[in-house]
This record gives sequence, C-alpha cells and structure tokens, in this order.
Amino acid sequence: DGTLAILNSNYNTISRVKFWDLYPTSLSTLEFSATDADINYFIASTTFSFLYYQILGKDNQPLTPEFVNQSLNTR
Repeated sequence: DGTLAILNSNYNTISRVKFWDLYPTSLSTLEFSATDADINYFIASTTFSFLYYQILGKDNQPLTPEFVNQSLNTR
C-alpha cells in the first residue's frame, strides 16, 4: 500500500491519494561514480501498478464514495 500527499505552495497537505496493492513495474537506471567529490543524490523514474485507490481530504475523510478500481480508470 502507499499514500501520495498533495501539497500546497506552503508544503501543507491538502489532499491524499491512498493506493492498495501498489507495486513497482519499472525503474530507470541509476548512474554510479566513485570519482565525484561532491554529494550527488540518486534520481530515478519509476512506474507503479495498483489494484484500488481512494482520494482523501486533508482530514483523511474520503472524497470519493467508493474505492476506484484501476482497470475502470485508464489514462
């Protein structure tokens, strides 16, 4: 399971999206270098699949009436 927090410009949570049975389906490559003197943070892109999701308000109360199945909502 996982939760995506949606923030406003002051970094306060205004909404959340809760995902059930969330798992990664792809991950981009990571570049390693042993010669860099500075601290370099890893950045990667990933894709996830999930079974259901639900949109919650900032008070964690559901904004959608029921769980939404991924197969019913495709991009």
